[in-house]
Amino acid sequence: MQAIATAEQVYAAIEDATDVALAFNDKYEQLDAHQLQSELEDDLARLGEALTTRFDLEDRLMTSLLA
Repeated sequence: MQAIATAEQVYAAIEDATDVALAFNDKYEQLDAHQLQSELEDDLARLGEALTTRFDLEDRLMTSLLA
């Protein structure tokens, strides 16, 4: 089945993106204002890239389910 093959191909990358999002959440729920200012821009860029990748992979998976 195509959907299973696609899931096997993309699952690890989806999981990686989830890990990036969770790490971002954990980090920023504990930082003080100074740390927030010095690291936020890079961390948001990393999170944005991970989420974009995840959304693309999820779209690919959904497309394979509909095929």
